[in-house]
Amino acid sequence: MLLKTLLFSSILTLCVFISFGQKNPYEIVVSGGTGYAFSNSGFKQVVNLSLKELGADSKVSNSMMFNGMIDLAVAPNISVGLAYTHFQFYWNDIYEAEISGQNALVNVNTTLQKRNYGIRGLYHFGKSEKFEVYTGLRLGFTHWKLDLDVNTDSGVSSIDSLTRISDFKFPVSYPSVQVIAGFRHFIGKYVGWFGELAVGSAPYTFGIGLNFRIPSKNN
Repeated sequence: MLLKTLLFSSILTLCVFISFGQKNPYEIVVSGGTGYAFSNSGFKQVVNLSLKELGADSKVSNSMMFNGMIDLAVAPNISVGLAYTHFQFYWNDIYEAEISGQNALVNVNTTLQKRNYGIRGLYHFGKSEKFEVYTGLRLGFTHWKLDLDVNTDSGVSSIDSLTRISDFKFPVSYPSVQVIAGFRHFIGKYVGWFGELAVGSAPYTFGIGLNFRIPSKNN
């Protein structure tokens, strides 16, 4: 009996959600915030272990993740949009080497950028102007860019500062698929906040940030 009651309650709740929907076609929501990805933490640990094995004293640091999205309501309950995610690793290593027969101090600055560009489609549950739940799919590609700058202080008095001896860039790209589930809560008519969970070859596992609503002309 309890199982039937729970099942009936779940179906009723779902029907209530589906019966409502985003009621303002052509409304635009701009979102920006940060997030976290388990894959980024794992990658950071692998690089730190590799640097340690190579005898380097440096450790990898990272920037805060940035997520930016813009979604347009094209039909009741449905929106399409563009999405961008940026994350960066960086580390520095200094060591002595012999260059042109002289001892020199070599400074290696490494920056590894991870950028994801995507399009996404969302299905929205809820008619309330204050709160909604949504789910959807994000398709895109992830682009990695490695910048390796190696500089040396030659130790020769005629050279006043560091002289760049190399500048290496190596881009790598691959497609990404992300399944999204999230919510939006508007504090006022135009400003609110959001939370998202994601799975797949996604640029983030969960995200949080602010929403800015731009009403349609008919609203």
